[in-house]
Amino acid sequence: MSIIPKSNRQVAAEFERLGGCYHKYEDEAGGYWDFVVNKFRAHIVPWRRTIEPFRRPPTERSKLGIQCAIGHTELGALAEQILDDRSYGFLCMRWEDHTMEVPDCEPLSEGFGKLASSFLAELGSRKLDDFIAEFRQPPPDRPRWHEVFHLAALAWVGDFGTLDEYSAIFKRGKRLNFSPRISAEMIDRAACIAVDRFSQL
Repeated sequence: MSIIPKSNRQVAAEFERLGGCYHKYEDEAGGYWDFVVNKFRAHIVPWRRTIEPFRRPPTERSKLGIQCAIGHTELGALAEQILDDRSYGFLCMRWEDHTMEVPDCEPLSEGFGKLASSFLAELGSRKLDDFIAEFRQPPPDRPRWHEVFHLAALAWVGDFGTLDEYSAIFKRGKRLNFSPRISAEMIDRAACIAVDRFSQL
């Protein structure tokens, strides 16, 4: 698999046409394309792989893909409040990989344009409520970021009862299924955010 760099002008022009903005990684080579659709954000990395490269005769087809990290501007900002760290700028709620096969004679920009435009259209039709409903489901026996978004979802909908229950359990020295990186202070901040959000209604 090879990552398609920004130096590929045809692919870069296609992503820019779709509204993408390229950013370099701070601590490693390469970068990603940043898109915003209806408050959803997607970091996209395009890649290409030859199908059965050692087959004779060769297939003359390639698989194109876009690695997509999906976030949400408002829910992500709330999660950063819970973490008490505003330095992230982007928190991934879900990671997806979208692919398609194309003949090698087809320009890469055309294939990646189809992939990205289809994904962005589908992303624009998604509802934040569906993510909230998913993240609210107990128990939060998932990687740390899912747990952070679990707390964020509870704060988003004002689920004071669950947050208070978590806080009481943590004070008794129990952790439920939370990873060690989730602290009692984070749960308390989620409860305070919920109070602030719903006291303004």
